[in-house]
Amino acid sequence: MGEEPLPSLEVLAERIEAARPKPAKYRPRYDERGMGLVFRLVAEFLGCVAVASGIGYALDHGFGWFPWLTIICLFFGLAAGVITLYRTAQDLSQKSTSANLPIK
Repeated sequence: MGEEPLPSLEVLAERIEAARPKPAKYRPRYDERGMGLVFRLVAEFLGCVAVASGIGYALDHGFGWFPWLTIICLFFGLAAGVITLYRTAQDLSQKSTSANLPIK
């Protein structure tokens, strides 16, 4: 009654493959895009400062030299935070240049 023959499996496989989306050559991780990167950098910087200040505060109470070790460790934490930001920026710069993409 006018039925059309079913397509072969090879034809169906070709149609399915053509309909699939092609993967991107470079797909940045979520933390490398926009605000995710900013939040990551801020969290790393504040983490360095908070940990160093906490250590200084604990040492101050242990030795009774309050606030000197807190202040000294705060500066060490700031320095560690800046170094961490610099290293992260270097790493991201290498990744973007190795993928031949402009830094945004």
